[in-house]
Amino acid sequence: FWTALQDQLSALTNDQYDMVIIDTAPSMSLSSVATLLACHGVVIPCPMRSLDVESLKSFATTMSKWLGTLVPIFRSRMRYMRVLATMRQATLTEESNDLTVRQFAGAYMFAQHVPRMEALQRSSGGATTVFELQLDDQMPSASRAAAQAR
Repeated sequence: FWTALQDQLSALTNDQYDMVIIDTAPSMSLSSVATLLACHGVVIPCPMRSLDVESLKSFATTMSKWLGTLVPIFRSRMRYMRVLATMRQATLTEESNDLTVRQFAGAYMFAQHVPRMEALQRSSGGATTVFELQLDDQMPSASRAAAQAR
């Protein structure tokens, strides 16, 4: 079980793929642990809201224990782990949470962050994407919204 994904990914060659992105569920599960054993690196997107920051701390602590037990037994390819602050606003709470995460994660935190943007919020949850927005006089063009999102 632990190495099934790793074995399948090892069969891929560099001329087939530059990168494989695996988007796991935001929960602690055996498949998440197996995915971490199989990957070269992990990017954890985390909004700087209080509950999300607490979840990140719990996830990191629990995952560290799992990996500490399993890595000596199974070969691990992990080379890096980084936390990316997402949906970031310049509020006092989010500034404080960002500082807390930076103290907790240190060098494992990306210096950059993804700001909270209306165009991105509109595109989530089954709504249209920034590329599908209908143009009207009140709304910026979809191409400008997409460029801003990028």
